Amino acid sequence: DVQKDRLEFEIVGWVKGMKTYSIDYRTILGDTTKKETWDRLAAVLNERFTRTDGLEMTIKVMAVDTGYNTHYAYDFCRRFDPSRVIAIKGQESLQVPFNSPTTVDIRMDGRKTGRVRLLNLGVGIFKQRLYGYLKQTLNEDGTAPDGYCWFPRRDSHYFKGLTAEKLTAIKDKKGYLKYVWEKKFERNEPLDTRVYAMAAAAYIGVDRWTEEVWDSLINSYERSEEEKPMER
Repeated sequence: DVQKDRLEFEIVGWVKGMKTYSIDYRTILGDTTKKETWDRLAAVLNERFTRTDGLEMTIKVMAVDTGYNTHYAYDFCRRFDPSRVIAIKGQESLQVPFNSPTTVDIRMDGRKTGRVRLLNLGVGIFKQRLYGYLKQTLNEDGTAPDGYCWFPRRDSHYFKGLTAEKLTAIKDKKGYLKYVWEKKFERNEPLDTRVYAMAAAAYIGVDRWTEEVWDSLINSYERSEEEKPMER
């Protein structure tokens, strides 16, 4: 999520059944018109995250919102293959999770400076899906249902931000009811970043991965030195 003076992002781990672990939530402070701020985000792509079994993972795909400081967000996304970093833009009116990616021009002061692949999101669909996941509890046998979300201990500010919006029925100018997402807590970045993570996962097809795809991906990861068996 891009703001004037910071970048906020969540790193989410996905497991079979669309279950998720919130691995980290961070803020990069800095002017988002400056390359050095974006360079710090680029470095996150090279970080390695170690599971308890020693498997070391990197970020599979990063979604970057381009609704604010659009030119600079586009420039960042252009550094990478769109299979690794995808430019996104939320559309409340879109009635599908996302459209097929389109190629858009990047312009600065009226001049075309490049092109980038852009994914338009139906953010309302992802928000409804997330709120459904958040309502779930563990099964009686202690197992987690599909879509279950695990979080580390965080302060209430984070969880207020994660549930900062409410789907509200209002009447339009013609008197027809329509549903809109309204803020009930000012800072909604935790909600936005989780929606973008869900979109990134859907973009690469996590919800359609077979057992074979999951196993192949797991087998492609390296094991940390501490967990590697000793040679004899």
